[in-house]
Amino acid sequence: MVQLNLEYKVPMGAQSPLSLIFFADAANTWAPGVKADLGNLYSSLGGEIRVFVPMLRVPFRLIFAYNPKQVTSGEDPFQIRFGIGPTF
Repeated sequence: MVQLNLEYKVPMGAQSPLSLIFFADAANTWAPGVKADLGNLYSSLGGEIRVFVPMLRVPFRLIFAYNPKQVTSGEDPFQIRFGIGPTF
C-alpha cells in the first residue's frame, strides 16, 4: 500500500474560525506477491473550506475535489463533499 497526502492551510485571519485548504492525494494497494507500480497511483486534487466550531470542538468541512483518473466509465471527475470532524 502507498498513501501520499499533501495539505496547505491558509487561515482567514488570526481569530477567524475559517480556513482555506488546498490538497493533493495519491494512493493505491496491491495484492500480496504483486509488484507495486508507482506509476499506477490514483490521485485527487482539490480545495476545502473549513470552519472550526469552538462549541462543538470540531471543524465543518466543504470539500471540492478533482479526480483525473476515473475508476468507473461515466464517473464525474469533480466531486463535492461535506464532512464533520478532522481529516484523519
